[in-house]
Amino acid sequence: MGRRYLILAGSLLAACALALGGCSGDPEQSLDKAMSLRVKGDNAAAALELRSALSDHPRNHELLFVAGEVLADLGELADAELLLRRSIEYGHPAADVRPVLARVLLDLERYSEALRVLKAQSQPESAKESRLALLRGRAQLGLGALSEAQAEFSLSQNMQPSAAAKLGLARVAMAEKDRLTSARLIAEVLGSDPKNLDALVLRAEEQQMDGRLDESAATYREAISLHQHGASALVGLATLELTRDRIEEALPPLKQAEKLAPQSPRTRFAKALLAYKQKRNGAAVAELQLILRAVPNDAQSLLLLGAAQYADGKYEQAQTALAEYLQRSPGDSTALRTLGATLLAKGQPHLVVNVLAPHVASTQDVGVLAIAAEAHRQMRQFKQARALLQRAIKLAPENADLITSLALTDLESGAREQVVAGLEKAIARRPPDTRADEALIMVLLGQKQFDRAAKVASALAQRLPESSSTYVLQGAVLLAKKDWAGAREGLERALQIDPTNLHAVEALADVDAAEGKPDGRRERLEAILKKDPRHLGALLALAQLDLAQGRQAQGIAAIRRALAEHPHSGNALLMLADTQFRHGEVEEAIVSARQAYQLHPFDARAIAVLGEAQMAAGDKQGAILTLSKLHKLHPEDVASYLRLAAAYLRAGDNKAAAATALRALAKAPQDLGALAMLADIYLQAGDLERAQALGSRTQREQPTAALGYRIEGDVLLGRKEYAHALDVYKKAAALQTTGALLVKMHQAQNAGRPGSADDNALRAWIAKNPDDVDTRFYLADAMSRGGRYREASDEYLQVLKRLPNSARALNNLAWALHASGDKRALQYAKQAVVLFPSSAAAVDTLGWILLEQGSLNESVAALLKAVSLDGDNPEIRYHLIQALLKAGDDRQAKAELDMLLRINKPFPQLPEARALALRLGL
Repeated sequence: MGRRYLILAGSLLAACALALGGCSGDPEQSLDKAMSLRVKGDNAAAALELRSALSDHPRNHELLFVAGEVLADLGELADAELLLRRSIEYGHPAADVRPVLARVLLDLERYSEALRVLKAQSQPESAKESRLALLRGRAQLGLGALSEAQAEFSLSQNMQPSAAAKLGLARVAMAEKDRLTSARLIAEVLGSDPKNLDALVLRAEEQQMDGRLDESAATYREAISLHQHGASALVGLATLELTRDRIEEALPPLKQAEKLAPQSPRTRFAKALLAYKQKRNGAAVAELQLILRAVPNDAQSLLLLGAAQYADGKYEQAQTALAEYLQRSPGDSTALRTLGATLLAKGQPHLVVNVLAPHVASTQDVGVLAIAAEAHRQMRQFKQARALLQRAIKLAPENADLITSLALTDLESGAREQVVAGLEKAIARRPPDTRADEALIMVLLGQKQFDRAAKVASALAQRLPESSSTYVLQGAVLLAKKDWAGAREGLERALQIDPTNLHAVEALADVDAAEGKPDGRRERLEAILKKDPRHLGALLALAQLDLAQGRQAQGIAAIRRALAEHPHSGNALLMLADTQFRHGEVEEAIVSARQAYQLHPFDARAIAVLGEAQMAAGDKQGAILTLSKLHKLHPEDVASYLRLAAAYLRAGDNKAAAATALRALAKAPQDLGALAMLADIYLQAGDLERAQALGSRTQREQPTAALGYRIEGDVLLGRKEYAHALDVYKKAAALQTTGALLVKMHQAQNAGRPGSADDNALRAWIAKNPDDVDTRFYLADAMSRGGRYREASDEYLQVLKRLPNSARALNNLAWALHASGDKRALQYAKQAVVLFPSSAAAVDTLGWILLEQGSLNESVAALLKAVSLDGDNPEIRYHLIQALLKAGDDRQAKAELDMLLRINKPFPQLPEARALALRLGL
């Protein structure tokens, strides 16, 4: 016997003793009173009376036995089992206890244990043996041994005909899907005893299994009217009404069942189902865990647990519960659908395909087919997705959602000629939502068929006049037609229906902007937050607005406000991480991204952002480990291979990078991103022959893509054929101009004739693409290298507007300003060191500026720190040597110079360093 049960019952009896003041009395009187209460159907009061008596007579086997029976009726099965076993221990006849104990074990679904208890029972007169055979039949039925169960029920019926034996045989027939036999047996019992509670409940269950839900509810109600204290009928009716979402009808029978059997697993299950239907998933999980603690193998509880955990976003736990349930019921469609949806939510469509593969060929469940189709669609296997959706539509030709999914699959796969007809077909089924209408309107707007889109929106308004989404879509059509007044009217109507509709607010802000009211967006978002201060979408939209307007502090404050209200929001955490990353706060970005990943370990965005931030921070192995998780999570996603290949490339593992990129190309041979990645790997490794072959192949297979020529240009650049490289880059730019390509053209020009490169193309590009920070950085660095420090400073300042905490921008700006004689240089150098105290480059720049401004002691201190941060950098060490000499510390300067020359690394000032060593006598 488990220690948990001993503790439970012991605390129960102790609590009773305290509550009743340890009252004593005649146990016989207590038994009589309890029996009287049981006859009245008040088992709760009977249990209280017996518990009170047991507090003074804990070894009275008669009290223990009757209390065990009462608690069994109340559904307090663990306590009932303990008291019944103790009644045997203290002398109650085992022959009387074992049948009751076996019934408790059966209710706990411990069928094998119940059989062992019954096997130990002696074989008395036929009346008792008939009862034992009934119990053995229930145990065999629970174990799925239908032949053995039928034999036991038949034995009981032959020894002593009874309604219970006949109903046992009916349950066997139901399990064998022999509805004729089960219905006949139930009818025979009710023919001789029309008020038989068990027969009425079984008939209601059979009607429910056959989908005759109204008849089932009527049968349950008939049973309840005849048996006021029939907990099984009350729970059955409550559960039935909940399964068809009739919550108000379910509440009265459930409340009555809670009074009669509050701890019963069936009552708890109904309570859990109610919580789940009311979207109180945490409460549902808590109830189900209590059931499974007592009845670990309860199948319906496992299934509902998986569904509740899925709805609550606890995907890993949901997967565990559903997989355990499917081990018992391998082809259960509800479980397969929910498990499939769980795996999709985890971003694992390939696992969905694997899990559903054994069932898809034979299933007639449209939900399973739809989930499998969605998995194939996400894997871009459109042919398979389409075939599954077509099968589902044959089974449910009026299902608008399936028809919509098929049309959207066609849209994504490029079969656009079928999309409009498919969406119109879905809308003709008058679906209860706007999914098909929205898709059709967006397609028509994309085709500039404004009038046709307007007709769709008008028809939607007639079908769903009370939906705010209806008028948002109307507004979108009128916005496309530039009918500002009409759009405003429709969108304001949407807000009358739902004042917190973010889509309507955003669209109205667009109308405001078109009418010359640029501040409308902020005002409207703040209006939502006045009505709902916790509105996550509005908080994040306000943050985006602040960030877009360069108000970084306010934007981050808005994100943190969103996180204060929604601490588990992956979107808010990832927006924070992205903002921090883009503004140079790499370590902070890692913290935010890691928090998002820990909360949402299957969110591909969280893994990708964390990996990118780790790479930027120089944690190459950490980035590889993180991005490997993304690759394992999405083995069919080419982008996951490319991120991992980039991490290997940054870590200098060209072999692993190439192998990963080749696996990406095996998945998608024409993917330009994968081809570009592989080319960059070959180029970095100096394998120009393979890079050239890849470029030629790309030109041949995709002649309209710029990539093939870009690769060829890179190869020529690597071979120092600068003029030829420039010509090839121009061919690439004619197909597709990018900032990165213009940078390469500038590099080719400059390498062929240093200082001859023309900046005009880069300047024009930046003017049209002011947020292209990489290209602007290159231009600024090129200007700085060419001695055009004032122009470089202007570009670095533009970079800092977009990346205010960029260590590189602050450092390079400080250097350029100093070189141009601008006193602001020291301010920016100090700012860089405050923000990035471990950046050797930033500390070195500060030290050099201090040196040239005459602050010798501060300069030496800074440069000593820079050397401690990056002792292998010869330029930084040479700057320290010069500072030491100016400060008069020749001995330390000589020691540093000796170390510098021993390092023997090339750097621009190496000739000066050698000459200095001769002068100092080294």
